[in-house]
Amino acid sequence: MRKKGNQHDRLVWQQLRDAPDAELVRELRRGNDDAFAALVDRYQRLVFSVALRIIKNQCEAEDVVQTVFTEIYRRLELFDPSRGTLKMWVLQYAYSRSLNRRHYLEQRQFYTQVGIDEVAPELASDTGRGRGGFSTREAALLVKEAMDA
Repeated sequence: MRKKGNQHDRLVWQQLRDAPDAELVRELRRGNDDAFAALVDRYQRLVFSVALRIIKNQCEAEDVVQTVFTEIYRRLELFDPSRGTLKMWVLQYAYSRSLNRRHYLEQRQFYTQVGIDEVAPELASDTGRGRGGFSTREAALLVKEAMDA
C-alpha cells in the first residue's frame, strides 16, 4: 500500500522495511523520511559493532553511530550506486568516523585515564580513612559545615 505524498506516492513503513537498499535511497531522495528510519533500523547494529571494535567504549561508539547516520542523512546526494552498495558506503562512514574518534580520544589520553579508586582506593569507599583519619563521609560533612559557616 502506498501513501499519497505531495508529489508522489510514498512507500509505507512495512514496505520500506523490506525494500532493497536502492529503493530506500530513491525514497529518501524523494523526501520520504520514513526511508531513513528504515535505513537506520537496518544498519545501526552493524555501525555500532564496527565503532565498538575500533573505539572499545560503548558510550563513544553510540556517539559515532549518531554521527554516522547524521552525516549519511545530510550527504545522501554523495552516494553513487555505481561505485558500490549502500551497505559498503555506510560501513565506510562507520570505519572512517570510528578511526577519527579513536584518534581524537587518544590525543586526549582517554584510554590512559586512571580512576580515583585505582589511585587512592581509600578515597573510593566510605570505610577508608583519608587525611586526618576522617572517612570520606566525615570529610564531606566537615567541608559542608565549613561552607555553611
